[in-house]
Amino acid sequence: MFYTDGVTEARDEAGNEFGMDRLADAVDRYRALPANEMARRISHDVYAFQAPDLTMDDLTLSIVKYDSSAEN
Repeated sequence: MFYTDGVTEARDEAGNEFGMDRLADAVDRYRALPANEMARRISHDVYAFQAPDLTMDDLTLSIVKYDSSAEN
């Protein structure tokens, strides 16, 4: 997964960042989903976390999944 700093630096009303721990938890929670759905849900989590009155930084997620069982 590649992401811009807008993901981890999104802030709630108290000034707390979304951060690496929340991102890692989201990746773990959604890891069984297809890559595009993982990106959609993590983006939603970030937007839901962020205070509505703050200016939004860029938010980009790129997720690539590889299925080694498809080689056969």
